[in-house]
Amino acid sequence: MMQKQELASLLLELGIGALLFERNDFEKTIYLFQVDQIFAPSCWHQLRGLVSRTGYWPLLIQDIAFFFEHGFLRSLEPDEQGKVLNTEGLVAKGLSMNVEECLREISGEEYWEDLVSQRSLPREWPEDVIVGHELWIEASTLIMAFIPVKHGWQVPAFLRFGDTNDCPSPSVHVCLMHYWHEKYGAELALMEGDSVQMLVARPPQDKETALDLAFEYSAYCPDTLGMAGSLSDVASYYLKAGRWLFWWD
Repeated sequence: MMQKQELASLLLELGIGALLFERNDFEKTIYLFQVDQIFAPSCWHQLRGLVSRTGYWPLLIQDIAFFFEHGFLRSLEPDEQGKVLNTEGLVAKGLSMNVEECLREISGEEYWEDLVSQRSLPREWPEDVIVGHELWIEASTLIMAFIPVKHGWQVPAFLRFGDTNDCPSPSVHVCLMHYWHEKYGAELALMEGDSVQMLVARPPQDKETALDLAFEYSAYCPDTLGMAGSLSDVASYYLKAGRWLFWWD
């Protein structure tokens, strides 16, 4: 894993003349720098390609003020004995979960049964839907964080992301992000206090697969279905889409 000066030298090598600063209030140090909106996506792709060399996963953060004031609202997710889990424990817990059982539990029985019913209904497929392929960025300046993990699906565990409002616990994020990475090549690229964006190498290419994803997606992030209207509507946004956005109210 690279040290601060090595990371600074790497940024210069890449033509990114950024000033590195750090946060030491996590299990390990996080190094960060500011990046303009126009350069943020290409910068992320560059650093993503160098994870095996740096030892850090690159993560874009839009809400700079929130991050500096609060970090993320850190979960204190316990194990079965009530002991608060560290990153390693949260990752292990997430990887041990069964995906369907995990989704069913976080959905609640009534909402889960509603999703099952919708999945079996006759469907009308929306037309002229514009799908997303690039990161949706509103801020003019973002933070790029070097997170000391080697996989994007480990990031929620390190940052203790979750357990606020309807946002699931860190181990649930690990479970689903790992599953979608294996199945679709989905990788965490951007995170805020209540939302994440993933870039997807192998998105669904047919309607049935997109509907399967819409089912999982809506269980993981229930607000999606409320805004879209139906599973078919959700599926239409993620058929061949290279970017997935999750938001919890």
